[in-house]
Amino acid sequence: MTMLAFDTHSHIKRLIAAGFTEAQAEAQTQALLELLENRLVTKDDIRDMATRKDLERMLQEMASQRKMDRMRDKIATKKDVELLSKELTIKLGGILIIWFVLLGIMQVLL
Repeated sequence: MTMLAFDTHSHIKRLIAAGFTEAQAEAQTQALLELLENRLVTKDDIRDMATRKDLERMLQEMASQRKMDRMRDKIATKKDVELLSKELTIKLGGILIIWFVLLGIMQVLL
């Protein structure tokens, strides 16, 4: 975080002139200095923050990526279905051939 320009000496002098003891003025000034250094947002802090446009662009990119992922999943699913269809066709063809062979054998035996 960027250091803030705060004249502690003049602040202490001002508090003493207003009726604070030196110890009170120093304690008050130290507490104020800590608050300023730890709690206030500086221009540097704001500069590093994302803007609304940045967030909207990120959301659009994420939505676009999800859309692409869904399309890839659909393509993969379609290919899987086509492969399963071919496998089933081959297996059913094999079963039909066995059936015809068995029917031929049964006719010859009967």
